[in-house]
Amino acid sequence: MTLYVDKTVAELTAPPSKKGRGRPLEPFKNTPRQLIVYYGRLAAMSTFQRQSLRKVLDELVRELAEKPNPTALSHRGPVRKSA
Repeated sequence: MTLYVDKTVAELTAPPSKKGRGRPLEPFKNTPRQLIVYYGRLAAMSTFQRQSLRKVLDELVRELAEKPNPTALSHRGPVRKSA
């Protein structure tokens, strides 16, 4: 009986994982919500990867320059003086 159980257990394997292990191989990842840059991989970037990262960063800097974020102080109403 134990021989049969051991043989059956030995045949069982884990299902293949759906995701790869660890970080992706790209030096940067641009998603609609965030930009992820792996600093350790910047030195090994190809020319095409450098150009595409520069393009994404230029668009981000342009967006930041166009839309200044209003501060909380700019929306303050009149202040009441207390006696």
